[in-house]
Amino acid sequence: MIPFVTSDYGTRLKQVFKALDDRVRPTLAGHGDGSLTKSLDYLSAAINKFAVEAAKFDEEVRKLPDSGAEWTTIRKFNDQLFLLERSFLYPLGILDRKYIRHVVFAPSATDSYASAAFPGISDALYKIAEDDEAAWERVKVELSKSVYIIESATKTITVDYII
Repeated sequence: MIPFVTSDYGTRLKQVFKALDDRVRPTLAGHGDGSLTKSLDYLSAAINKFAVEAAKFDEEVRKLPDSGAEWTTIRKFNDQLFLLERSFLYPLGILDRKYIRHVVFAPSATDSYASAAFPGISDALYKIAEDDEAAWERVKVELSKSVYIIESATKTITVDYII
Protein backbone atom coordinates (compact mmCIF):
# COMPACT_ATOMS: atom_id res chain seq x y z
CA MET A 1 0.00 0.00 0.00
CA ILE A 2 1.08 3.53 -0.69
CA PRO A 3 1.81 5.10 2.73
CA PHE A 4 -0.70 7.94 2.54
CA VAL A 5 -3.21 8.85 5.24
CA THR A 6 -6.15 10.51 3.55
CA SER A 7 -7.64 11.73 6.82
CA ASP A 8 -4.53 13.91 7.26
CA TYR A 9 -5.50 15.59 4.00
CA GLY A 10 -9.01 16.13 5.37
CA THR A 11 -7.62 17.65 8.56
CA ARG A 12 -5.36 19.99 6.61
CA LEU A 13 -8.22 21.02 4.33
CA LYS A 14 -10.26 21.96 7.38
CA GLN A 15 -7.37 23.99 8.80
CA VAL A 16 -6.70 25.98 5.65
CA PHE A 17 -10.40 26.53 5.05
CA LYS A 18 -10.82 27.88 8.59
CA ALA A 19 -8.00 30.36 7.97
CA LEU A 20 -9.52 31.38 4.63
CA ASP A 21 -13.00 31.66 6.11
CA ASP A 22 -11.84 33.82 9.01
CA ARG A 23 -10.01 36.09 6.60
CA VAL A 24 -12.55 36.48 3.79
CA ARG A 25 -16.05 35.98 5.23
CA PRO A 26 -16.34 39.60 6.46
CA THR A 27 -15.34 40.86 3.01
CA LEU A 28 -17.77 38.54 1.24
CA ALA A 29 -20.60 39.30 3.66
CA GLY A 30 -20.26 42.99 2.90
CA HIS A 31 -20.90 42.49 -0.80
CA GLY A 32 -23.97 41.50 -2.75
CA ASP A 33 -26.91 39.35 -1.85
CA GLY A 34 -25.16 36.83 0.38
CA SER A 35 -24.48 34.30 -2.38
CA LEU A 36 -20.74 34.55 -1.78
CA THR A 37 -21.01 33.62 1.89
CA LYS A 38 -23.42 30.83 0.88
CA SER A 39 -20.70 29.57 -1.48
CA LEU A 40 -18.27 29.53 1.45
CA ASP A 41 -20.81 27.42 3.34
CA TYR A 42 -20.96 24.99 0.40
CA LEU A 43 -17.18 24.80 0.40
CA SER A 44 -17.19 24.07 4.12
CA ALA A 45 -19.77 21.31 3.65
CA ALA A 46 -17.73 19.77 0.82
CA ILE A 47 -14.60 19.78 3.00
CA ASN A 48 -16.45 18.22 5.93
CA LYS A 49 -17.82 15.48 3.67
CA PHE A 50 -14.31 14.88 2.32
CA ALA A 51 -12.98 14.49 5.87
CA VAL A 52 -15.68 11.94 6.72
CA GLU A 53 -15.05 9.89 3.58
CA ALA A 54 -11.29 10.10 4.12
CA ALA A 55 -11.68 8.60 7.59
CA LYS A 56 -13.80 5.76 6.14
CA PHE A 57 -11.24 5.17 3.41
CA ASP A 58 -8.41 5.00 5.96
CA GLU A 59 -10.40 2.51 8.02
CA GLU A 60 -10.80 0.25 4.97
CA VAL A 61 -7.07 0.53 4.24
CA ARG A 62 -6.25 -0.44 7.85
CA LYS A 63 -8.33 -3.61 7.41
CA LEU A 64 -6.39 -4.77 4.34
CA PRO A 65 -3.45 -6.53 6.06
CA ASP A 66 -5.78 -8.45 8.38
CA SER A 67 -8.11 -9.52 5.60
CA GLY A 68 -5.39 -11.21 3.53
CA ALA A 69 -6.33 -9.05 0.59
CA GLU A 70 -5.19 -10.03 -2.85
CA TRP A 71 -2.83 -7.82 -4.79
CA THR A 72 -5.70 -6.71 -7.03
CA THR A 73 -7.58 -5.28 -4.07
CA ILE A 74 -4.50 -3.45 -2.87
CA ARG A 75 -4.00 -2.17 -6.40
CA LYS A 76 -7.55 -0.77 -6.43
CA PHE A 77 -6.92 1.18 -3.24
CA ASN A 78 -3.58 2.46 -4.54
CA ASP A 79 -5.28 3.57 -7.76
CA GLN A 80 -7.82 5.49 -5.68
CA LEU A 81 -4.95 7.29 -3.94
CA PHE A 82 -3.39 8.23 -7.27
CA LEU A 83 -6.73 9.55 -8.46
CA LEU A 84 -7.20 11.49 -5.25
CA GLU A 85 -4.25 13.79 -5.82
CA ARG A 86 -5.10 14.20 -9.49
CA SER A 87 -8.66 15.15 -8.63
CA PHE A 88 -7.44 18.33 -6.92
CA LEU A 89 -6.10 19.61 -10.25
CA TYR A 90 -8.19 21.97 -12.37
CA PRO A 91 -7.12 21.36 -15.99
CA LEU A 92 -7.51 24.98 -17.15
CA GLY A 93 -5.44 26.41 -14.33
CA ILE A 94 -6.10 28.87 -11.53
CA LEU A 95 -7.44 32.27 -12.57
CA ASP A 96 -4.68 34.10 -14.47
CA ARG A 97 -2.04 31.45 -13.74
CA LYS A 98 -2.74 28.68 -16.24
CA TYR A 99 0.32 26.69 -15.19
CA ILE A 100 -0.91 26.41 -11.58
CA ARG A 101 -3.56 23.72 -11.44
CA HIS A 102 -3.87 22.57 -7.82
CA VAL A 103 -7.03 24.10 -6.38
CA VAL A 104 -6.07 23.79 -2.71
CA PHE A 105 -2.31 24.38 -2.45
CA ALA A 106 -0.10 26.50 -4.72
CA PRO A 107 2.58 29.16 -4.61
CA SER A 108 1.27 32.56 -3.64
CA ALA A 109 0.81 35.01 -6.51
CA THR A 110 1.53 37.97 -4.23
CA ASP A 111 4.32 36.64 -1.99
CA SER A 112 7.29 34.85 -3.56
CA TYR A 113 8.25 33.24 -0.25
CA ALA A 114 4.89 31.79 0.73
CA SER A 115 2.28 29.37 -0.44
CA ALA A 116 -1.43 30.01 -0.71
CA ALA A 117 -4.36 27.85 0.32
CA PHE A 118 -7.20 27.99 -2.18
CA PRO A 119 -5.05 30.12 -4.50
CA GLY A 120 -7.82 30.85 -7.00
CA ILE A 121 -10.05 32.34 -4.32
CA SER A 122 -7.17 34.24 -2.73
CA ASP A 123 -5.98 35.63 -6.08
CA ALA A 124 -9.50 36.66 -7.11
CA LEU A 125 -10.06 38.47 -3.81
CA TYR A 126 -6.69 40.18 -4.07
CA LYS A 127 -7.66 41.65 -7.43
CA ILE A 128 -10.99 43.08 -6.24
CA ALA A 129 -11.78 46.71 -6.74
CA GLU A 130 -14.93 47.55 -4.78
CA ASP A 131 -17.19 48.44 -7.70
CA ASP A 132 -15.85 45.87 -10.13
CA GLU A 133 -18.67 43.34 -10.63
CA ALA A 134 -16.54 41.30 -13.03
CA ALA A 135 -13.95 40.78 -10.28
CA TRP A 136 -16.66 39.67 -7.84
CA GLU A 137 -17.90 37.27 -10.50
CA ARG A 138 -14.39 35.76 -10.68
CA VAL A 139 -14.55 35.19 -6.92
CA LYS A 140 -17.82 33.29 -7.41
CA VAL A 141 -16.28 31.21 -10.18
CA GLU A 142 -13.24 30.33 -8.07
CA LEU A 143 -15.44 29.38 -5.11
CA SER A 144 -17.54 27.17 -7.40
CA LYS A 145 -14.42 25.52 -8.84
CA SER A 146 -13.16 24.75 -5.36
CA VAL A 147 -16.46 23.20 -4.28
CA TYR A 148 -16.64 21.10 -7.45
CA ILE A 149 -13.04 19.90 -7.17
CA ILE A 150 -13.36 18.90 -3.52
CA GLU A 151 -16.63 17.08 -4.20
CA SER A 152 -14.89 15.25 -7.06
CA ALA A 153 -11.97 14.35 -4.80
CA THR A 154 -14.43 12.98 -2.27
CA LYS A 155 -15.92 10.69 -4.89
CA THR A 156 -12.49 9.20 -5.65
CA ILE A 157 -12.11 7.93 -2.09
CA THR A 158 -15.71 7.06 -1.30
CA VAL A 159 -15.49 3.41 -0.33
CA ASP A 160 -18.83 2.55 -1.92
CA TYR A 161 -17.46 3.60 -5.32
CA ILE A 162 -14.34 1.45 -5.16
CA ILE A 163 -14.76 -1.26 -7.75
